[in-house]
Amino acid sequence: MMKKILAATTTLCLVGSLTAIASASAATPTSLNGLTGAQIEAVALAQMRAAGSYTMTVTSAISGFTGTSTTSSTLTSGIRHDVVNGQRGEKIFVNGVVYVNLTTALEKIYFGKVIPAFSNKWISFTRGQPYYSLFSTTMAESTLAPILKFRGALTVSPPLTYDAQRVVGISSAASSSTAASGVLETLYVADTPPFLPVALVITAHSSPAAKPIETIVFKDWGARVKVTAPRHFTSSSKFKLP
Repeated sequence: MMKKILAATTTLCLVGSLTAIASASAATPTSLNGLTGAQIEAVALAQMRAAGSYTMTVTSAISGFTGTSTTSSTLTSGIRHDVVNGQRGEKIFVNGVVYVNLTTALEKIYFGKVIPAFSNKWISFTRGQPYYSLFSTTMAESTLAPILKFRGALTVSPPLTYDAQRVVGISSAASSSTAASGVLETLYVADTPPFLPVALVITAHSSPAAKPIETIVFKDWGARVKVTAPRHFTSSSKFKLP
């Protein structure tokens, strides 16, 4: 169950591809007024790609698990610091490889047991290996974008204020193509140029007025992000994972 939850939201979420606007500068409107939810979503995703880098902070409370994470990402790489149920971990994603450093308590959360010689060491996962998708998800723009690509009918809110910023909300009960079922997702997009994503809020579909089960807040668009692989690591192929 925990593995499914982590794959669904941001300890959570997701692998897919983004169909972006070819030229952000040519396609970006001067106002979001009158645009459909799909059009606003497309503009925001294109502007996210054009920015090239960002930091996102995630707060989650799901099925007895609480956590926060801060990820600084580029289009194809990222570094993340996690705290899940008070336990700290770190992930690095660069050159298509994801490296994780977990405590024994986090191993129990992710794998259901402690893996000998795995704890508090850098372990690498390459594409096709077990847990690669789980750990690489949302680490870079290329693996985050599918979460922000909603399915089904979109509802667009009037301009409102979120975290002291003027935004427009785009909501979908169908959720993204890879998100967990039974949730309501709302993407808040800045209502002024360059129309970048401000936050993604996920609530239980059965009680949308309840406290969100996950909130993702974006900032530091275009800031310099340097991601390098750890100097010493062990391939996950050396371990017998459940």
